[in-house]
Parts: sequence; structure tokens; C-alpha cells
Amino acid sequence: MSITLRRTAVRSLIAAAMASVVVAGTAGSASAHSYSNQLVKGEYLGAGEYIQRATYTGDGDFTLIMQSDGNLVLYRSNGYGARKVCWASNTRYAGGTHVVYQQDGNFVMYPDWSTRAVWSSNTYGGAGSTVDINKFGVLYVGTTPISSNCPAF
Repeated sequence: MSITLRRTAVRSLIAAAMASVVVAGTAGSASAHSYSNQLVKGEYLGAGEYIQRATYTGDGDFTLIMQSDGNLVLYRSNGYGARKVCWASNTRYAGGTHVVYQQDGNFVMYPDWSTRAVWSSNTYGGAGSTVDINKFGVLYVGTTPISSNCPAF
């Protein structure tokens, strides 16, 4: 089976599992994001997937990536190959495989085939409709900042 077919099958299984999950009274399905600079409600990042935003100076970018080790990390690059950590969920090896921006406004990390959250942004019921990074490197879940500015190197 090709890698593309396996990824599609895994994503379909994850989406099906998420559709049957009831979290905080909100049922919903998740779908893979479109590799833009934000996630909208119902989208998720799987291992190796990310959203990205250019810096305000144009000399690099900010990348929020769901790493294969289970850690969700916001990096700043300098445009020359170097990068630094700006923020992390600190969930390395905690079992998380994907992070979902739920319809209820919470950004939650789950292990495969489980309804037990590994990490949450605690933004249930919050305003806004996207998870995104501003041009200064602040990570927002809806209108709630969950990180601070990430200065240049």
C-alpha cells in the first residue's frame, strides 16, 4: 500500500473515531487541515503536520508542528536554517498523536483511538474561530493567546 493511501486510510480512521467521540457535551468530526497558516474548528494536526506564519520582519517564519514524539511545538526560524523553540505543550512521549481544534473552542491533543485528552488549551467556550500564529509569534486559540511573543534570535 502506498504512503499516500496509508495516510488517507489513517486520517479516515482518525476522523471516524473523532466523529464518535463526545467531549464536554460536544460531538464532532475532525478533518485534516489544508496546510495554511491556521486551523479552523473541526480541523486537526497529525504527526508531522503544521501551520506556518511569516515573521513581521520577513526574515523567517513561525511553525506550529505536531511532532511524532507527541509534543506540540511552536518554532521560530531565522531564514538561514536555524530555529528556536518559542512554546511547547510539554507532552513529549505522553502518547498524543494528533491535536484537534474542536467545535467547542478547545484545542485538544488525543492519543489514537481514545477519548482521554493528553493536553488541552482550556479554551472551551472561548470566542474566535481559528488557531493561528500572529506575526510576532503569539499562538492564539480563538481570541485567547496561549503563548507570548517570540523574539528574534
